[in-house]
Amino acid sequence: MVGLYLESDKGFIHIWRTASVLEAMYHFEDGNFDLNKFLHSNINKYSKNINDTISKFENIQFILITIVVIKIVLSFCGKRLKL
Repeated sequence: MVGLYLESDKGFIHIWRTASVLEAMYHFEDGNFDLNKFLHSNINKYSKNINDTISKFENIQFILITIVVIKIVLSFCGKRLKL
């Protein structure tokens, strides 16, 4: 299982990949936090960066692409949340 974990005094995001799905668990003091909306917004905002990074790889397996995308998105998310 591959996973990423970010936390701050405001809450945490934990995302991991199993054999068949990508799963996530999160908690923030702000009860209005919507993980899906947050990830979609950031993926759309940084899709060029994500695609540029992925395009540097040749013959890469899907799971490695998943790891790269998760790391890029969470990196930008962490900066945006000041984690």
